Amino acid sequence: MGVVYGGPSGAWNIGAMGPPDWAAVSRPAAAHMGNIRKILEPLAWSKLVPDFSHSAVAGGGKIGSTDYAAAAVASNGSLIVAYTPVAAKLQIDLSKLVAPGTAQWADPASGKAFGTAVSVANTNSGLFTTPGKNSDNENDWVLIVKTHE
Repeated sequence: MGVVYGGPSGAWNIGAMGPPDWAAVSRPAAAHMGNIRKILEPLAWSKLVPDFSHSAVAGGGKIGSTDYAAAAVASNGSLIVAYTPVAAKLQIDLSKLVAPGTAQWADPASGKAFGTAVSVANTNSGLFTTPGKNSDNENDWVLIVKTHE
């Protein structure tokens, strides 16, 4: 996907601050970008709109903080996706979905779904707690809430 995260500024701002940090591409986070692709590719990701106002996902920290949960909602109401870099309890406004669906955690370190998908209604809200350490013994997770299509 052409992105390196979790590294020094020279890793993502290539050449602007001196020679690029090419060692950054060997960091685990760089390899995880392929796993993020595995998670997002089967979804309607092109319809996702960032949830900067936290109208769909609450409990995800503050923008710019190390505990900020980045989230997005599909413009057609079929999908909510949230990434949390730390162990968290995310409150999801399920009424943003156009129909009932499922919620499931995905491991960004492996690109695989974790546990069993749980059914959700498209009313009220639901509280989703990260499932512990991922396959890299870290606490970051992706929550996928999607309608039955």
